[in-house]
Amino acid sequence: MLGGGVFYGLEFLTRERPTIKEVEIEEEEAVIVPSAAQEEGEITLPAIRETPKDPGVRAAYELYKAGDPAGAAARLERTILDFPSRPDAHYLLGRIHFEQGRTESAVQSLESALRLDPNAPGAKELLLRARGDAGLKKNISLYFDFYYRGARKEEFAVARSRIANLLDQAYLRTFQKFFVKLEKGDRVQVHFYEARDFHASLRPDSWTGGLFDGKIRIPLGDYSQDEARVKATIFHEYAHAVIYRLSPRCPVWLNEGVAQALSDADASQSQARLKGRQSSFLSASRLKSSFKGLTAEQALLAYDMSFSMVERLRRQKGLVGIKKFLEELGSSGNFDVLFKKHFYQSYDRFYEDWKKEQH
Repeated sequence: MLGGGVFYGLEFLTRERPTIKEVEIEEEEAVIVPSAAQEEGEITLPAIRETPKDPGVRAAYELYKAGDPAGAAARLERTILDFPSRPDAHYLLGRIHFEQGRTESAVQSLESALRLDPNAPGAKELLLRARGDAGLKKNISLYFDFYYRGARKEEFAVARSRIANLLDQAYLRTFQKFFVKLEKGDRVQVHFYEARDFHASLRPDSWTGGLFDGKIRIPLGDYSQDEARVKATIFHEYAHAVIYRLSPRCPVWLNEGVAQALSDADASQSQARLKGRQSSFLSASRLKSSFKGLTAEQALLAYDMSFSMVERLRRQKGLVGIKKFLEELGSSGNFDVLFKKHFYQSYDRFYEDWKKEQH
């Protein structure tokens, strides 16, 4: 349930384009936990399907969806003791360990899942990612763990110190605006890469400056640029981590729009860029899915549309109202039904009404 797309505002990491990707993993009914890997938001983690067969795995999955990964892991460990040949139990446990930064444990669980089912959808991809993270040194702040692969230790130390301070500020700021904070023991993993390694190992779109797949992944960049710009970018990225925890299946447009609102982006600039672009607007359905594959110009348009649409929701219900919607979406998952319940019209009608306002 990570979201996909470009984290708008990470220009300082690469070039003057939208940058970090976010995540959206959509859940669907099935009888096993893993499903095909999602391209959503460049978050390449596979989705967990809605109805695993084993009652123990299902109970663990419900705990996981409810925001209790520790409880879910404990339930899975008990299930594995009784039913050690269940690949879905090993897979889900591996995914939880991966998201918690326990990469060695994640590798062990995912290897067990693949031994039991060599064709388990998504497990090979997640195992490769976990192996890539295993053994990295973490540098801990109040709520965040930092990892680095590369030789530029001094540059990393400077970046880590600065970004850790900004992330701690983002934590407090987001709590003030959105009333969401990390639970005890819930830590955000932040991975720095050499630029060449970032592109070679993660294979993002050429215009991408970062990825979010439950962990923040960014190339080591120049942090000596404009302080306000860097701060806005880090606040934006932390917002994605918060949204992910509220609703892993959040549609990309909503994920990106809320992240921009939480990072105090300038809505007037986005609105100005939308003028005269109606013929180029992405469709309502296209905005729900990954922005992967868009050109840089299309990506910027998608982010401007997302922000403008969220601002319309914000005027109607406020950020707290949007948060309540995301919380319920995270627990029950029917976007169209819940959107109409919270905002009093269907998503498609909302989109058409918003589009008519863009003159």
